[in-house]
Amino acid sequence: MHCWGFTKQHTLCKNNCRFFVCKKHLYQPFILIFTLGNIYLWAIGIYGSFWSKPNASQEDTQSIENLINKRFDEFKVPNPELDTQFPGFSVDMVIRLKLQKENRRKYIFDLAKNPDHDRVSLYLDADNIMTFQVLDKNGETYNVKIPPATYSFNKFMFLQCDYGFTDEFSFLRLFINNKFIEQYKFKFKITLPDDYKEHMILMADIFGKNGTAMTISHFSLSKFVFGKTLRRGIYNTTRWYFKQINKKIYDDISN
Repeated sequence: MHCWGFTKQHTLCKNNCRFFVCKKHLYQPFILIFTLGNIYLWAIGIYGSFWSKPNASQEDTQSIENLINKRFDEFKVPNPELDTQFPGFSVDMVIRLKLQKENRRKYIFDLAKNPDHDRVSLYLDADNIMTFQVLDKNGETYNVKIPPATYSFNKFMFLQCDYGFTDEFSFLRLFINNKFIEQYKFKFKITLPDDYKEHMILMADIFGKNGTAMTISHFSLSKFVFGKTLRRGIYNTTRWYFKQINKKIYDDISN
């Protein structure tokens, strides 16, 4: 019988053979089998993508979809008519303060090139009153103060400190666990250095002294102040994160 193999000129081989192909084209049946197998697997994959049912139940799939949608909803850009975002300075952190009775300031953070002006600080004073303070370019002091009864020692809290400004006014404000605590407005604008991150000290003043005993589990800062929608989204996402890794912190900052 004649060989069924193909020559390089794409014509049937004319050699005589005992089976379907001659020795010269013995490899060609294996190539054909391999090619047909790949076509079959590709077809099965296409079918599975469009018509097969997922292993997860519909309830599981819906639960995952709802969780993803919730995360995206919380990070949508705020509606300008309902929410306002300001240039300025914002810090959010998850911290736990330890009670200290030293008669001095105990700095949580301090930011300045010069200690006498253009300075932003958060500290506990000698009476453990939490003070968020700004010094303007002339060294004048503006601050927000909240008493120890407003927060708790030895318990984690989600603390947000904002300094924002417009052409007409500036403000300082504090939030604990996404609850508004205090705000102070004034009619001037200070300018922080562009490289302010390089001049920020945590758990001490800018000289590395007057520290406070505390635990920091989360810290971030930005050069603008969030509106309430995005701020709530950051708070909820931070809670969701700690719910996965530390139930104690999650419980503390959820109250």
